[in-house]
Amino acid sequence: MGNKTLFAALLLLQLGFSDYAQFNLSDKDTVTTNSGLKYIILEEGDGYNVEMDKEVAFEWTGYLEDGSSFGTSVNAEPFFFITGKGQVIKGAEEGLALMREGDRYLFIMPPELAYGEKGAGDVIPPNSTLIFNYKVLSVTEPKLSIADTMSAVIKSAGIEESLRVYRHLKNTAMQKFAFRESELNRLGYMLMGEGMLDESVKILSLNVSEYPDSWNVYDSLGEALMNAGEKMESMKMFEKSLELNPDNASGRKNLQKLRNSNK
Repeated sequence: MGNKTLFAALLLLQLGFSDYAQFNLSDKDTVTTNSGLKYIILEEGDGYNVEMDKEVAFEWTGYLEDGSSFGTSVNAEPFFFITGKGQVIKGAEEGLALMREGDRYLFIMPPELAYGEKGAGDVIPPNSTLIFNYKVLSVTEPKLSIADTMSAVIKSAGIEESLRVYRHLKNTAMQKFAFRESELNRLGYMLMGEGMLDESVKILSLNVSEYPDSWNVYDSLGEALMNAGEKMESMKMFEKSLELNPDNASGRKNLQKLRNSNK
């Protein structure tokens, strides 16, 4: 093991990440930026550079310091975001700006570049240093957001009109709008956060009908139904999510919580 490889491995070991062997660290440099972000280049691509105001699609897997994974987009839809809009955590914005299509980087993000003192739900504890494996899949011009369009219609004309607009635009303007699982998922969670639970359930139900092979759509609908007090239907959604993805830790935890509440 060369000095570069040894340093990269020791860095992960210092964080408690013992399963570093899954990454090919052979002769890899570890770079630290002024912000404290650390990264290791695992693979180099030859596509377009990530630039400001572009839409980036990337594959990700996230790990806690003990090496356990808290989520991944592998075998699911990639994550899409528009650069420079504050749509991702600081470490992701900074790190992905260093990359181009085809690149795969391993990032080590201190809490201040990740989720800070608050953490993220039950999945990421407060003040967590996180390890991310990112691969940039595409860098393109952004499409219009179907989620933002539907949100405006919901506020002005109601949920049923927004569903009609969705179907109309899908039939007439498919190339102009971002028709994706992640768009409907984002809208569903936004409505959930605003206490519009009936609307959230309808949007996330649409997501299930549009993307029935995705474990994540069932997990999201299960959460909306759980918040709406529909325990039995919620359990069915979490069970379907786990059938498609047995590694869905948050879904398993929510399902157990619902089962315990029925005892």
